[in-house]
Amino acid sequence: MVTSKRSSKDQSANPHICEEKYRIIVENAREGILVMQGGKRIYYNPCWLEIIGYSAEEYEKVLFLSLVHAEDIDSVTVVYENLVSGEEFEPDLEFRLISRSGEIKYLNTKISRIEWEGKPAGMILVNDITERKQWEKQLHHNEARFKAIAANTPDHIVMHDSELRYTMVINPQLGLTEEDMLGKTDHDFLLKEEADILIEAKKKVMESSEPMHFETSLVSQAGEPEFFSGTFMPTFDEQSQPNGLIGYFRNKTESKQAEEKLKASEKRFRALFEQVGDYCMILDPNTEDGIPVILDANEAAYKTHGYTREEFIGRPVADIDDEEGKKLVVERTQMIMSGQPFYVENTHVRKDGTTFPVSVHANRIDIEGELPLIFTTEYDITERKQAEEALIKSEERYRGLVNTLDCGVAIYKVINDGKSGSDYIIQEFNEFSLKHEKMEKADVIGKSLKDIRPNIDEYGLIDMFRNVWKTGEAAFFPAKVYVDDKYSNYYENRVFRLPSGEIVAIYDDVSDRENAIDQIKVSQRRFDLAMKASRDGLFDWNLETNEIYYSPGWKSMLGYEYDEISNDFSVWETNTNPEDVQRSWEMQQELIDKKRDRFELEFKMKHKDGHWVDILSRAEAQFDENGKAVRIIGTHVDITERKLNELALQESEEKFRLLHENAGLGIGYYRSDGTIISFNSIAAKDMNGVPEDFEGKSIFDLFPKESAEFYFDRIQNSINRDEIATYEDFVQLPTQEKWFLSAYTKIVNSNNEIIGIQIISQDITERKQAEDELEKHRNHLEELVKQRTEELQAKMKEKTELFDMMIGREVRMTELKKVIKRLREQLEDNEIIPIANDPLLGDEEG
Repeated sequence: MVTSKRSSKDQSANPHICEEKYRIIVENAREGILVMQGGKRIYYNPCWLEIIGYSAEEYEKVLFLSLVHAEDIDSVTVVYENLVSGEEFEPDLEFRLISRSGEIKYLNTKISRIEWEGKPAGMILVNDITERKQWEKQLHHNEARFKAIAANTPDHIVMHDSELRYTMVINPQLGLTEEDMLGKTDHDFLLKEEADILIEAKKKVMESSEPMHFETSLVSQAGEPEFFSGTFMPTFDEQSQPNGLIGYFRNKTESKQAEEKLKASEKRFRALFEQVGDYCMILDPNTEDGIPVILDANEAAYKTHGYTREEFIGRPVADIDDEEGKKLVVERTQMIMSGQPFYVENTHVRKDGTTFPVSVHANRIDIEGELPLIFTTEYDITERKQAEEALIKSEERYRGLVNTLDCGVAIYKVINDGKSGSDYIIQEFNEFSLKHEKMEKADVIGKSLKDIRPNIDEYGLIDMFRNVWKTGEAAFFPAKVYVDDKYSNYYENRVFRLPSGEIVAIYDDVSDRENAIDQIKVSQRRFDLAMKASRDGLFDWNLETNEIYYSPGWKSMLGYEYDEISNDFSVWETNTNPEDVQRSWEMQQELIDKKRDRFELEFKMKHKDGHWVDILSRAEAQFDENGKAVRIIGTHVDITERKLNELALQESEEKFRLLHENAGLGIGYYRSDGTIISFNSIAAKDMNGVPEDFEGKSIFDLFPKESAEFYFDRIQNSINRDEIATYEDFVQLPTQEKWFLSAYTKIVNSNNEIIGIQIISQDITERKQAEDELEKHRNHLEELVKQRTEELQAKMKEKTELFDMMIGREVRMTELKKVIKRLREQLEDNEIIPIANDPLLGDEEG
């Protein structure tokens, strides 16, 4: 003990240890500390710098009063000057300070005089109460809102003082009145156990100063349990100390009772949910970006896409769409939410990035008291797509119904006294309204309500319009049928007045709802809507009562209206192929005996018209707590089209195979990169092999590099042109040389995407050889013709020369005769008689 005391004394006497402890405490304090001496700041801790937002170097250049908000500078100056001068001052002060970032902060300060290094100084302890001030401001705002809301809220609202006595009660519950509760505590009118629980919860709220969500069951004055869910929130006095509570609660008794009723139908719904289509999902379209989120999905849905249930649920539905689908998802959601059935063929993407085609049937489902959802049944149509691509080159991939919005909005200007439909002039119509009226906006704006609804004055809506216009109080006009020459529809109207004095009517066409004969119970709503939403045939067989239910789709698949055939098990048995009945019974028994998890069978059923329908049936058994099968719930899907497509595909493939192998031509298919897709037997034989030898090889594996590049360029050219290209080639094959006439044709799939090139080659070697022989014969004949022509030309030359000589003689004789004539004339002039019969002197004609 002596040693311990000495140690303690030694430590306290050590000024360095004390100073270090003090420094650690001050440096880590969550209050700002500022020390002033002689009008100068001589110390500040890190928390003070954090509050004002300056570094130490920056703060050295900043005056304290320059940080104070302009509206508070006078009050701070007084205290600041008194502190520096040593006069009396107010030790507690609240003021606003502007930080380096420009943020306004609320500070609470406690100021005291201290001694610093033997001299008087002032120490300021600073707390940042900005958050509290904002909270108080928000609370003040909330209280104002609370007063406005409280007058119209259906909720149970209470206020307590610090002793947890009721000071305000709105919408009292449990059969109590305000007088029963005001000024009292829970122990005054509740069972002790219930009161203890409530009091304990309220105390925790007061102690923690934090809101608390609270759910409880309380016994009413009539002795019946009622359920409540809500929140206790603390209230604060001016010093920010809790001084009471506010409680907001809603009576959940009806929903609790509904939950119990839903449990039985939920089991039936889940069993059906797991059977519908290849897979199905429930989507929540009520998102900010308009892209639905997967709210629920059966096992087939998430396994088909490669996810676990935890990964799949909550994922945006666009995550499983391809890029084209992502672009259309918002538009398609809007179409579905218009309330009409929706069908589309789409491409989905699995978790690993692979894709597959699906057909999607989607419907909007409206569950009473909840936001609308979307129910989809979807089918993997890979097999059908493959069959279609083999049979046709193009098809319509996307089909859907063009729907309109099912909510109209109209704005009216009121003239005169508002007593007639002609006093309400249309200022604005939304898209639904325009489509509903089958008009353009220019045809509607400026017209009166009576112009487009001629019987509106007798409908009863105008009186409510006028009352809303006069009082400014919003009103609801319940569903009522309106009839004129164009319409016979039920409408609901919600009407309110704008500050401008215009009347706004929001109306819904609720004809379908109002015309429904039977009101579906809330507990069965989702199940029944899912049954109606599916185009598949659905059945529900109660094994304990032997009762069976066939959905309208089940009956229509066989050509019957819903009321034409009864819900009797014999209907299935008498309309099913007898051989299939026995197989079905055996498989159903295995399902009941838990020897198989799932029933799946294809069989034929007779249509009302007499033909057979191919059916794919899937079913699952439901078991009670003892493991006994109590229900079988399943679906029928008409697969007749798929069966016909499969048969057509088989026939088409056989025809193609026969043509491919017996065409007498070499046929090869190449991808655009030169890889061989297939050869027929003739093409493979030319290359000294069989077709299997060449699948997957490249054109560069068949020919020398130079020749392969030559043929590869041809393939690329053919891909870029629509017409068929033909070539004659002399080809060096593995065993011989041949001439071929080849036709290059681009091949595409049903989406007009290029798959590759088809090359059809005809062996024209014999023709080429015959052409060579013909060419040689032609050249020989030309040589003979040339020789004969030269001989004829020589003879012609001789004849020409002889002819020219004969012509020359005739010319000379003519000239001689002219000379003789002149000589005769001279002789006659000289009276000289020519010698008789002298041919030279005779008649020149002779």
